[in-house]
Amino acid sequence: GSPVHEDPYHPITTRGRQFLAETPEDSVPIRWWKREQRYAERLAPGTKFADIVGEIDPAMLASGTSMSAEEALHFGLIPRMHRGIFAMNELPELDELVQVGLFNILEERDVQIRGYPVQFDLDVMILFSANPATYNRSGKVIPQLKDRIGSIIHTHYPAERDAGIQIMEQE
Repeated sequence: GSPVHEDPYHPITTRGRQFLAETPEDSVPIRWWKREQRYAERLAPGTKFADIVGEIDPAMLASGTSMSAEEALHFGLIPRMHRGIFAMNELPELDELVQVGLFNILEERDVQIRGYPVQFDLDVMILFSANPATYNRSGKVIPQLKDRIGSIIHTHYPAERDAGIQIMEQE
């Protein structure tokens, strides 16, 4: 099987393309992914590039796979959510180098893993959450990433304390 949610008509991995080429069309399995298989989230503090994008798999290298081969990759959460949704919570707390990797994914759809460029036609919705700047002074979103975020939704606390209490009791 493929390590990502492949489209049976347009696989993005070498393994998926090979499988499609070697398997008769009417024998290609198609299955529905449950909600929990189509959504992943990660809390930003402590998150590494390997967690969300991927890393070279040492076991594959030990078995003789070239470091530059796609098969040597262990995919992170974003590629694994191909055709799904990935949410990064507390974005300003994400390390700046990881944020740089994210804006490459959003803009160019490519990444570099240990210096090797990897390009996938990822179809993934990426959501970010962050506390308002006045409440969170410990981190920041780098301008390059902020420029590539499609839309920003600001929420707010009710102006009247009683309205806030009413909402809390309702929920």
